[in-house]
Parts: sequence; structure tokens; C-alpha cells
Amino acid sequence: MNYFFTINPTILKNPLRRGTKYTISAEKSIFFSGSEKVGSIEDFISECKAPVIECIEIFNLDDHDLEKLLEVIGDKITEATVFHRSGSLSSLSHLTAIRRLDLNSSASEISLWSIKSNTKLDTLTIQLYECTEIKNITELADTSIKDLKIYSGGISLLKPVSVKLLDPAILVSMTALRKAEIHMLPPSDALYALTELSKLSRLSRLSLDKHSFSFAQFAWLKAKLPETSGFGGITEFYPDRQNDTHMMLICGNDVDDLPISEEERIHAEFQRLTLLYEDEPFPPTKGIGQ
Repeated sequence: MNYFFTINPTILKNPLRRGTKYTISAEKSIFFSGSEKVGSIEDFISECKAPVIECIEIFNLDDHDLEKLLEVIGDKITEATVFHRSGSLSSLSHLTAIRRLDLNSSASEISLWSIKSNTKLDTLTIQLYECTEIKNITELADTSIKDLKIYSGGISLLKPVSVKLLDPAILVSMTALRKAEIHMLPPSDALYALTELSKLSRLSRLSLDKHSFSFAQFAWLKAKLPETSGFGGITEFYPDRQNDTHMMLICGNDVDDLPISEEERIHAEFQRLTLLYEDEPFPPTKGIGQ
């Protein structure tokens, strides 16, 4: 099978500097029209001569060819963006030098790879467009990941993956974890999920889908994680052009969006509940006062 690939100068981050961007795709790109080379996976591998590859984008390679590519140069790659249609991700275990991995999968179900093989992996972003099942989720346990993000789509407002919130005990087992953004459907057992999440005091940031819990349950969790930001209360502001006003998006599956004029009241109510639950060991079963 032939692929389209480019190797072009680019600006790398942290710190900003000149570098090289490698791109290989199963489809021709409108961005590199006329400058792409066409060849086999072996042809592309022969072009990857740098001792370290800090920027590579891989678009929808055949499973066998992705395995071949990463088996040969996986130990050179430190930062990568991978788009993959298949649910099989075992070849990603060859990324033994990877620090940042952005994975985009269009498969209806995926099976996580042996993430412990990625011994230097610091930041993992998983975007699952149509996923309804994540297998081998326990592969996240005891990894080196400090920053984990799982979502389905969206830009400013991330969309949840169409599976239940992963067992929060997995997050507890990720001892290196410091930031987590988990956008999934509400958990089947909210009280269990809240109890496990309350153990994540080491996190500096925890972002959850606004429908994961009730407004009061988010306040209880905030009372248990006072030093952790990113969840509870007001999460977003957006224009309601039809009514010529601005609205607030509020964490809580029992609270509707409200006009921005209610901002002060919502802040005060969330703070009141947080203080109320400071000494309460068990989360409220549902909403306020329950």
C-alpha cells in the first residue's frame, strides 16, 4: 500500500525553536498539494533518519504498516499525533521514548495497549469520536502519565464519549497523575464514583462532564478536593443570541443553564454547599438537601 508523506520545517514548542515535522497519511492532503511524496511504508521509514523525532502526524495507516513503522522508529519518537480507524492499538507500545501522545480514533470500540511500555509518557490525550466501549482500561494503572484527557469532540465545550465514566479507581491507581479531564457519560453508581474521586487530592486539576453528578454532589466533591480546580459551579459562558442575553453552563445534571445575571447567586450557593459538606463523609444521594 502506498502513502502520502512530507518532511517539512516547522516551529516546535517548549521552547519555541525550529524543527522538523513528519507527516504520513493514507489520504492525499489538501495542505501539501504538490509537495507530498508517494511511497510505501518502507520508503517513509527510510526518510526518518533523525535520531529524535519531536513532531510526527500519522493518519489512518493500515494496522500492519503502523506496526512496522513504530517497530522501527518508535524509540525515536517523543511527540506524536495518531489518527487511527481500527480499534487495535497494540503497536503504540513501541513508542518507548514518547512524552506526549494525541490519539484520535474513529473506531466504535478500542482496546488500550500496554501503556506501561511507554515509560516516558507524560501527556496522553484520547479523542474517541464514535466509541461505545473501551477495553483494557486497566492498562492506565501505574503508568507514568501526569496529564490525561479523554473526550469525544468539541472545541471550547468538549463532548462526552458515549460510554459510562471510567471506573475512577483507575485514576486513583495512576499515582503519577496530576491533571485529568474525563468527559464521559454519567457513572452508573454516582456515589461510588464520587467516593473514589474524592481520593484524588494530589490532582491540581480535575475536569468532568457537567452531567456526571448533581450540583450538590459536585459541591461535596469540591469540599473533599479544595485544592483541585476545574470542576463544579459555573464552567462556561456562552451567548444566547435568540434571546439577546448570555447564559451560564453549570455543573450539575439537575440544574439548567441560567442567564449571566444569576452568576453571583450561583457562586454563593456553590460556596454554601461546599462549606456545608466539609465534615460530611458521604456524598448526597441526589440534589440539594437529599
